[in-house]
Amino acid sequence: MGYGHGHSPQVTATGQHRRALAGVLTVSVVIFAVEGVGAVITGSLVLLADAGHVLTDTGGVALALGAAMLAARPPARPPARRPGDAPSAGHGRRSSPPPLTA
Repeated sequence: MGYGHGHSPQVTATGQHRRALAGVLTVSVVIFAVEGVGAVITGSLVLLADAGHVLTDTGGVALALGAAMLAARPPARPPARRPGDAPSAGHGRRSSPPPLTA
């Protein structure tokens, strides 16, 4: 029994659960909407607070789903090298902005 040594495209652990994350996101949005409407109709501060809590949970699930979708994208093609350029060894592909100092 091997440990998954194959040459097929790799799927991340989160990528395997994207459909479940999408389902959880859908259910969370529905719960948020129902609690928000119920809080407005009844004037219940408890329902409003719980709707806010569900909203933060929904944001976390949406962030996880977005990260899983980004992780599933194929890697970007490296830029073409000109003759005589030294290998970058990973340096200089993207430059980070310098820190802002006052």
